[in-house]
This record gives sequence, structure tokens and C-alpha cells, in this order.
Amino acid sequence: MPDHQKTIPRPPGIISEKLNASDIVKLTNEYRISLGLPPLRENFQLTHAAEYRANDMIKNSYYAHVNPVTGENPGDAITQANYQFRTYAENIAMGNFQSNRHIVDGWINSPGHRANIVNPDIREIGVAIIKDNLTPLGRPSVYYGVQLFASPMPDCSRPSNADKALLQDMQRRNDDIWKRVDDKRREIENLKSRIDRETNTATRNRLIPDYNRQVGAFNSLAAEAKGMQESLKLVVQAYNKKVNEYNACMQTDSFVFK
Repeated sequence: MPDHQKTIPRPPGIISEKLNASDIVKLTNEYRISLGLPPLRENFQLTHAAEYRANDMIKNSYYAHVNPVTGENPGDAITQANYQFRTYAENIAMGNFQSNRHIVDGWINSPGHRANIVNPDIREIGVAIIKDNLTPLGRPSVYYGVQLFASPMPDCSRPSNADKALLQDMQRRNDDIWKRVDDKRREIENLKSRIDRETNTATRNRLIPDYNRQVGAFNSLAAEAKGMQESLKLVVQAYNKKVNEYNACMQTDSFVFK
């Protein structure tokens, strides 16, 4: 009988799926939706920044939210991608991951990273999952995963130069007309004093109609000045509203990373 060689069965290999950013975004949004949160929009600028962050960690051999040499942080990368953010957050991962869900579940099971995923103030996302091809020969392949979350900066518009010019013009015109009101009041008071001192009846009677005409002109001018004052008040209120809205908008900035 021929000898039979005993064969030892090889252990089954670990089946790995293709790691990719799209599935990580999908799984992240599925988790948010399960909690009643809106899904995040994928943003190419954030994706570009996430790819830069992952490649920077690989190239410079560090695993952290801040480059230990340059001091560059996620916000710097997002800004360099021409994304104006109000809020941002970053999740990072490094390892020999077997699936996209493996990566996402790791973040979900970490309180700090989970807080970024479920942050209700976040609106957009960019993801990168990049293999470290610089890993020394013989060591397992390592992947770097980066999630960048952000909300775009709202339109924090300052009052325009036209708004400021209108306000200044209205203030100048208001000051001018009230100066004319004061000048006319003094003119009438002087005329009245002259009438009161006048002993010649003919002269006095001649001055009275002029006094009445000037009083009528004064009343019209005062009414015009009050209208100007009300218009100025509305312009000031509108200008101050824009200033307050701008200040409130700028104060909404927040910066966080895990």
C-alpha cells in the first residue's frame, strides 16, 4: 500500500473587504439616522482635507490630531482646502482593519469619537482611508482613517460701505436741519422781543404779520426736522441690526477635535 501523506489543513484566511471612504460615510450616516439625526452631506473639500491629513500622518510618522513638528491641526487642513468652517471635528484611526464597519464601530464605541459622529451641529463630512505603503517589509499593512466633520461658516456679512455712507449722510442732514430749527427759533424770539419793545403802533403792526409768517415757516421746518429724525432712527436701527447680526454670527465659531 502506498504511503499516504498526512496533510494538515490550513486555517481559513481572514476575508477582508475593500476599505473605502464611501462605505464609511454610508455607515456613519446609517448610525446617525438610527438616532433620528439627519445624514451628513459628503463634501469634496473636506474629503480632500481628510486625505491630506491621512497622508501627512503617514509621511511624517505620527498618529495625532496635531503634527508634532509643524503644529498643523485639522482646522488648518480644512482651511487650506478653501472650506470656511463654523465648527469642525476630527476622528482618526490606525490599524489593520478588516472591514469598513470595523472602523466605524470602533469610533462609535469610543465616547469622544461617537460625540463627533452624533454632533447635531455638524452638517458635512469628508473621509479618507489610506494604506501606509511605507510600512517596513514583513509588518502587516496599516491603514489610516480620517473623518472630518464640519459645518460651513454662515454668511457673516458686515454692514456695507453703502449702509455706513447712508447712516453718515442721514446724521449730517439731521444735524443740519435741527441747526436751522434752532437758528429760526432764535430769529423769531428776537423778533418777538422787538415787537414787545416797540412803542410805535404803526411799526408794531407792520412787524406782527412778518412774525406770523416766520412762526408758520418755523412750524413747517420743525415738522420736517421731526420727520428727518424719525427717518434717521429707522436707519440707525437697521444699521445696528446688521452689526448685531454680524457679531452674533461671528460668535458662533467653535473648534473641537477628538
